[in-house]
Amino acid sequence: MKYSKIFIYGLYFLFLSCIDLDFKVDHTKDISFFLLLREFFYTLPTIRMTENRNNHTATLLQDGRVLITGGYNSRNSNYNISAEIFDPSAGKFTSTGSMTTNRAYHTATLLQDGKILLTGGQKDSSTYNDSAEVYDPSTGTFASTGNMTTSRAYHTATLLNSGSVLITGGKKDDTTYNNSAEIYDPSTGTFASTGNMTTIRAYHTATLLNSGSVLITGGQADSNTYNNSAEIYNSSTGTFTSTGNMASSRAYHTATLLQDGKVLLTGGLTDSSTYNNSAEIYDLSVGTFTSATATMNEKRAYHAVTFLDKNGSALIVGGISSTTTSTTIHISTRACSDSCEGTFEVGDASVNRPDRCNCTNPTTTCTYCYCTGITLSNGAACTCTGSSCSSSSTTTTTTATNQSAEIYDPSTGTFTITGSMANGRSNHTITLLKDGRVLVTGGENDSYISSGEIYNPSTGKFGGK
Repeated sequence: MKYSKIFIYGLYFLFLSCIDLDFKVDHTKDISFFLLLREFFYTLPTIRMTENRNNHTATLLQDGRVLITGGYNSRNSNYNISAEIFDPSAGKFTSTGSMTTNRAYHTATLLQDGKILLTGGQKDSSTYNDSAEVYDPSTGTFASTGNMTTSRAYHTATLLNSGSVLITGGKKDDTTYNNSAEIYDPSTGTFASTGNMTTIRAYHTATLLNSGSVLITGGQADSNTYNNSAEIYNSSTGTFTSTGNMASSRAYHTATLLQDGKVLLTGGLTDSSTYNNSAEIYDLSVGTFTSATATMNEKRAYHAVTFLDKNGSALIVGGISSTTTSTTIHISTRACSDSCEGTFEVGDASVNRPDRCNCTNPTTTCTYCYCTGITLSNGAACTCTGSSCSSSSTTTTTTATNQSAEIYDPSTGTFTITGSMANGRSNHTITLLKDGRVLVTGGENDSYISSGEIYNPSTGKFGGK
């Protein structure tokens, strides 16, 4: 490190010596300039992780470090088996032992003895795990524990006051959603079924309440059904009972326990394409949800939220705000001059020539006319009814991923924009560190992300430290 500083400072003085041939330079300002250089080079906006990860886990250990496990690696289209540790005191990530199997879309739960329970997830694009394992921070190793009663991904795992872990819902394969639940007993290392949920759920939330019960909200019942229902798990009876419905259907949303014991729900998808910026509050004492007095500044799903314990507020970070699907229609004719022949139906709209279709490189042989600017819903067809033509289409989906973050203040019920991240992120993690700072890791946008960054509540900014 010291040689890097000497090298940078040396380059600076070499530059000064060159320009000082004709100009006098006040070198008393050199140190101040060097300090600015040092701040630029050593206060990096992000911190490099050992792997590219999204849909991974990040869990605060009892010693203040953070365990990062698994996730999908967009760089090589693999599901990670690796894990790494973030040390806040050193400000860097280092590899730790590998998991017993590849996992993404899994869970990681801090147990009362300081170990971490990992459950389920996907091993590859078609294999869903029923396996579980335990990470021991004292040895930096993973060891298998008992298997779950069924394969699960996109499920939840919640530490109960008894020390057991409640596992709920999820998908057991690409098409099967389930309402089953089970309990992991750390003393025996085994899973056992408990009562079923009242509704089938995946992509839902589960939040431990101050009463010791667990609030389950939203999620999907199948590929087309988004739930607005909620239920309560009673850990003393092992049963689920319905509670009040949410104001909006939600999946890929968040649920955060606030200082007063109420639960803040934010964003999510209300159907396959509708992102929302609404929020609502659940009050266990009356068993109802109430719409928040304000909405978020951005629409968000696949985002992350953490409670900031110093002032009771919540930090909302990243997520997707919209997806836009556009389809370009390619219409082929056997002979093409200045305009396309025939009548072409694009979805429900007729495309007129030559104002919407122009031939490229007209020749006497088959060529293409491109109808652009036509947005079709998924599955819509381009029907070519001309006398001598055929057609095909290319569909492009553009995702708007947020760099922004905002703060929810329970005392006023309002959301306020705070500093932006260096990268837009979705399917990332957010972890409150013991010193009050917040670690954000991985995720995805239009490209893979293999970095983390730190949010400092005292400055309201993200950075590398």
